[in-house]
Amino acid sequence: MKLLTKQLGLLILLTATALPTWAAVSAIEANIDRNSPWVFSAFSLATVKGQDMQQGGASWFSFNYLSALYSIDYNSKFSFRVPFTYRSAGFDDFNGNENQPQELKIDDFIVDYTNFNLVLLPGEIEVYWNFRTSLPTGAASKAQKKIADFRNEFIFTKALVSRVDLEYWPKVTWFMQSQTAYANDFGTISNTKAYQLDHRLTLWYRPHHRMNVGWFVGGDDDWYNRTRNNNTSRQRDGRLNEHSLKTGPALKYTLAKRLSFIFNITNNVPLWGFSAEDRGKLSDLGAFKSNQTEFTLLTFLSF
Repeated sequence: MKLLTKQLGLLILLTATALPTWAAVSAIEANIDRNSPWVFSAFSLATVKGQDMQQGGASWFSFNYLSALYSIDYNSKFSFRVPFTYRSAGFDDFNGNENQPQELKIDDFIVDYTNFNLVLLPGEIEVYWNFRTSLPTGAASKAQKKIADFRNEFIFTKALVSRVDLEYWPKVTWFMQSQTAYANDFGTISNTKAYQLDHRLTLWYRPHHRMNVGWFVGGDDDWYNRTRNNNTSRQRDGRLNEHSLKTGPALKYTLAKRLSFIFNITNNVPLWGFSAEDRGKLSDLGAFKSNQTEFTLLTFLSF
């Protein structure tokens, strides 16, 4: 469960829905002109932690989905996504560095609405908007008896000079829970999540029409429900809020009109609300220590 939560959190770093090429760099699924309003796509996010790679025999995790997108008009779409996760066999630090078997699971079904050009703000700031809801069809959500979650995100894009764009990307998720605590995979009681904020500021430079290179800074913030009936370690230790800072480089490459990639290296430093063994220091930000670094490859395909 802890693995799924952390890796899905990473997913919030870069995944997005269909967007025309002139808008936000980070949202890169191709918007293909067709006679039919339907477009189909696939997405895959594969990630591995630096510490696991250093130790050898690392287990890698991927979040994937198949999508059907219905175009309302040229600027907006509804999407219906069927996600699944895959974890390879190997070692990972979420399970005591034990060799884990491979694992394939269905995840929460997603319905979302995207407006590629919501509004043009003063200063020629373009605004992308996506609203998403996830239904509890995955094993993790069923274990928590989650009702649904709702994510609202914007991407504010400002062209600074030729080939240089600045993006601010906040995403807020509300988790509608039926209970404040649940039994996790380790046989202990955990608090359910209430809210999540993922936000980042990215400076992109385009050296070639197929390529963008960038650097981002941002934060991840999680708030958990307080429970009256269970004495959880998180609640006893006053860790109902978790806050971390992140930074790192990103490379976007468009191989073809319907196929794009993002490679990202994330230095994520847990600062507040974490146990002593997981907590880092502010001075760690930018150091890219192996236990605070993740490598991620995202693949976007339309067909």
